[in-house]
Amino acid sequence: SGIILGRLNGQMLVSDDPGHVLIVGPTRTGKGVSFVIPNGLAWPGSMVTLDIKSENLKSFGAARATKGDAVFVFAPGSASSHRYNPLDYVRPGPEMATDCANIASFLVATGSVENEWTLAARKTVAALLGYVMTSIHFEKARHIRSAVRVISTGHDIADVLKTIVATENDGSVPSWVLGAFNQFVAIPDRTRGSVMFNVNNAFAPWDSPLICAATETSDFDIRDLRRKRMSIFIGSPLADLESCRPLIRILFQQIHDVLMRDLPGADEPHQVLLLLDEFYALGRMSSLASKIAVSAGYGFRMAIVLQNISQLDETYGKAMRETLVAGAALKLFVAINDNETARYVSDALGTYTATHTTKMIGAGLSQSRVSLGHMASPLRRPQELTRMPKDKSILLVANARPFESEKLYFFRDRRMRRLMEQTPAPFIGPPSLRRWTEPPTWAEADSKSGPASKAAQSESGDIPTSLASRGSAIDKPPRSLERESAQKERAAIDAEISDAIVGITDEAQRASPSASSDSEEIGFALKELTAIAEKIRGGWGTA
Repeated sequence: SGIILGRLNGQMLVSDDPGHVLIVGPTRTGKGVSFVIPNGLAWPGSMVTLDIKSENLKSFGAARATKGDAVFVFAPGSASSHRYNPLDYVRPGPEMATDCANIASFLVATGSVENEWTLAARKTVAALLGYVMTSIHFEKARHIRSAVRVISTGHDIADVLKTIVATENDGSVPSWVLGAFNQFVAIPDRTRGSVMFNVNNAFAPWDSPLICAATETSDFDIRDLRRKRMSIFIGSPLADLESCRPLIRILFQQIHDVLMRDLPGADEPHQVLLLLDEFYALGRMSSLASKIAVSAGYGFRMAIVLQNISQLDETYGKAMRETLVAGAALKLFVAINDNETARYVSDALGTYTATHTTKMIGAGLSQSRVSLGHMASPLRRPQELTRMPKDKSILLVANARPFESEKLYFFRDRRMRRLMEQTPAPFIGPPSLRRWTEPPTWAEADSKSGPASKAAQSESGDIPTSLASRGSAIDKPPRSLERESAQKERAAIDAEISDAIVGITDEAQRASPSASSDSEEIGFALKELTAIAEKIRGGWGTA
């Protein structure tokens, strides 16, 4: 009925307090087998697990399915994953600006000090997301890749945004989006390049077709976590973790925000456990950390798993670390091997009064005397804590005395083994992602919009000359179908040219090193063919 913490006096130690839990222990000291897996097997409600290495899915994914959970695996960067679209949780109306800004804050990386370029980039990214959410051009493609396509037309981005402001000011696109576009256009040319560098970096993960396919729509609804039993395992291939980290952080932040919007209703009976294994891998989650003290009572509990206290100092700084640690009602230390954590636990355990006897002997026997002294001594010294027995843990409880408990290893506990044995068949993993199909660029989507939009464009005198002079699809709507057909034909020919170049390259690589004259001729032919191909492509670009 709660979070399993270990054993005490031979009994299972379980907490049903609504507060959050902090679990600390170095790698390979039993955090997984004594805390993560037992709770994964036994937690009675819904569960969301940070599972970077996919170990937890293998350990208790099947058991969760057997308990009746709908099991989902979000693994961006992998060819097999359920899908999650962050824009599905952007609220319409006045809240949209805030929700888009929250997503942009995770996408636009900032250093220790924010500068004008990152702030402008964050505002531009938020506006692009808001545009995709409201523009008629992306009615069937409201996902982050569409925002990338808005700035991938081949035209100057300032000209594109000018055109949007001039032609879509009928009220369908929010004023805050158009205002942000105008602010971007007003940025001096020498600064605009730095802003766009940050914008492009923010959208870099969506250069991968696997990320695009994984975020096209949502296979699960995080708004149902308290309403229906479900388990969501969230991770990424380790090689892709750096690029996928912003997306994973957005998902956890949206889960946190969705659960905190309202207290659980009568139709939401299930408690949610957010099991943040290897919390350090997420990077900075300021909102989650700062709200930990006030989020208890919203029908979810967080179990934050760390290797040591210093990890929080590196990511959040000491002040925020103290806030996060103080907000955890329970702190379980399964092992300690660093001085900072040892000092913290020693101070938290407190002191006891030690009595010291001092015997003083003078020159004669009659001058001898015994005195008693009292002084405070640590209940456990830091050095003692680093030598704590492997099967012991220290549990600190808010407003209560600390405990020394025993670890509960799932493979030694009869009830845990029974839960494992109840799984009738291996868990079937996530589905393979379907092949990604690119949405249209903004100019292509605009060329397919309705007559009203076309009329508005033709009547507007503000369409940038840089777009009109290039004969883009914007100012020649009657020829849009013909143009689209020609583009497809050119793409097919372009693919054939690329295949031919690849074939010649392979032949050149397989040529014998001794046949140097043949290799030189092949290389010369390859250069000529490549030059011809680029000339053809260049002609298409200006057509």
